[in-house]
Amino acid sequence: MDKQWADIIPPAAPAADATQLLWWLLPILLLILLGLYYRHRPRPAMRRRLRRLQRAPGDNEATRRDTVFTLAECLRLARSTTRLDRIDAGPRQARWHDFVDQLQQLQYQPRPPSPSELDTMLRQAREWLRR
Repeated sequence: MDKQWADIIPPAAPAADATQLLWWLLPILLLILLGLYYRHRPRPAMRRRLRRLQRAPGDNEATRRDTVFTLAECLRLARSTTRLDRIDAGPRQARWHDFVDQLQQLQYQPRPPSPSELDTMLRQAREWLRR
């Protein structure tokens, strides 16, 4: 009786459908790429960096001076420029130039900025990055 089943060949296993796997991986990959893009956009990244600077204690004079230079660097990177005075702020151009002048004075004055001056500049910089 077993001989009658001997000539039957069992069916082969179905081929793995690569397109189905691709349709599952494509949205996941897309979400990862969008997350990375959002995470590394200049403005949000610089806002996060300014928030960390504002939370960090500025007890040391050298640290406060470095913070002012880091603040200027964040603004330059967020606006994708090398010179802050060349940025077009539209109707707020005069206020922007006042802010940049204050920032440069704090950077190059002989004494380091006071903690209150530093907090004011950090708050203003965050406001400028929101616009």
